Amino acid sequence: FLNEDGSVWCANVGWSETITNPAPTSGNHIALHATQKSFVGLTDTGRISNWGPITYYADGAPRNGVGYYVSIKASYDSFCALWVHEEAGIDGKIHCWGATASYHGGTAASTEPRPTNDGYVSLYSNQFSYVAVNASGSIFPFGAQTKGGLIPASISPDNSLHDVVRVVSNIEAYVAVHSDGSLTCWGSWASGGARANGDTECPLGPNYTQVSSSKKGFAAIDSIGAVITWGIYGTMNGLEARRSSNEVGLTGFVRL
Repeated sequence: FLNEDGSVWCANVGWSETITNPAPTSGNHIALHATQKSFVGLTDTGRISNWGPITYYADGAPRNGVGYYVSIKASYDSFCALWVHEEAGIDGKIHCWGATASYHGGTAASTEPRPTNDGYVSLYSNQFSYVAVNASGSIFPFGAQTKGGLIPASISPDNSLHDVVRVVSNIEAYVAVHSDGSLTCWGSWASGGARANGDTECPLGPNYTQVSSSKKGFAAIDSIGAVITWGIYGTMNGLEARRSSNEVGLTGFVRL
């Protein structure tokens, strides 16, 4: 829990592992993030506190005292953050830590490596991968390839998308919303993403005004207020074809 003074209070509920890094008892924390078993706190000076029963570092420990951090996102067992070091001319470099060779851009063959340049302004994540966004609205996924870390080549030959204003994620897929309201989907096809050959149930055309997600599905509202859904939803045994409320004459919705 984050207290008003920026200190952190934690309750140990059923952890059997040895906690090598205990929670900080003080510090001006402004945000907390969590994986399955570890926590990260971001302070008002851009420093990072890392605690929990596991602490595996891929890029080394957070560089506290050298530059500062401005944003953190978590997957199932790793963290990625944007790092700024003004004296070195570095602004928005991606720094990741967590389970070695895991979803943050490790050495596994099925893992798409993270970008090594800087210039990124925000990050998104699901449980298995990340998406980095630069100032011009271009996005660059990385992490587990079949869970959102790699856009199929038939959709994007260079694993990037452009003119993106928002990214929405569920547990293992993403939707990018472009400035004209068109959508691009990737990640696990069963959860609303795309197959390796680019096949997808992602809605076609522009003018989608809102997108929201469930655990393994997505929903969008278009310019006439029709709701369309795709991914896993509504049944006990899995997949259904995409449905739109417009097909049964239900329009005029304004919010998901």
